[in-house]
Amino acid sequence: MSDFTGPGYYTIVARSVDKRLDLDGGKKTDGTKLQLYRKLDDATWGPDQQFLFAYTGVVDEYLIINAKSGTYLTASGGDGTAQITGNLIPPREKRVRWKVKPVKDDSGAY
Repeated sequence: MSDFTGPGYYTIVARSVDKRLDLDGGKKTDGTKLQLYRKLDDATWGPDQQFLFAYTGVVDEYLIINAKSGTYLTASGGDGTAQITGNLIPPREKRVRWKVKPVKDDSGAY
């Protein structure tokens, strides 16, 4: 069962490799890459792997913000080669808005 209950702080874990989504170095630089990395819980690097899901007011739509840098998880591309990076851009831009929907396999995953 998933622990996703709406707005709040979360880690995003790739179940198949048990690694967490990590903003490289917690940098504020636009275009900072996201990577899968081992679990880090210390006060210095743990926030690189923590993300605030902030509700936008649109059904199932969230801004995903890195806890350390304040950058938005951003999708770019759209031509089949999309990249996900951290960026400091206005939250009204479509590429910083994410739909969060449950997987329909009764696993509790989102």
